[in-house]
Amino acid sequence: METKELHNRKLKLIVVDDSEMYRKVMKEFLHNELDCEVIAEANNGETFLQLPNIAQADIILMDLQMPRVNGFQSAQRMSIQYPQVKMIAVTMYTDSIYLSQLVELGFKGCVYKTKFFDDIIPAMHKVLTGGLYFNEEIPIAL
Repeated sequence: METKELHNRKLKLIVVDDSEMYRKVMKEFLHNELDCEVIAEANNGETFLQLPNIAQADIILMDLQMPRVNGFQSAQRMSIQYPQVKMIAVTMYTDSIYLSQLVELGFKGCVYKTKFFDDIIPAMHKVLTGGLYFNEEIPIAL
């Protein structure tokens, strides 16, 4: 399913990850394969929180492990300021102690970086239609 089926316009995304290479790969995939518009990017949570266009995003794709301000701290601050913006964690973390916090911090979904290309379409669809998306391997008690 194409993401454009969800809206009559391009989805607007913000990509937050400390790896420049991974951000580039994500942006190319989101643009070329899903016809989404990446309206901003950041390499850490501190830079992300200073972006002027957070409220314009449909979805924030955010790494959890970043320098300065990590994804957990960013999400906590962002969900208070912009509760309407949906966040999906994109992570290498597999530890349930970390991942069990995601829903209470405001994340609507989580995909593993290693499965990003398989899971991001169903994750965005579920989140944009009001649901939560957590791969069955992700230890979240909903």
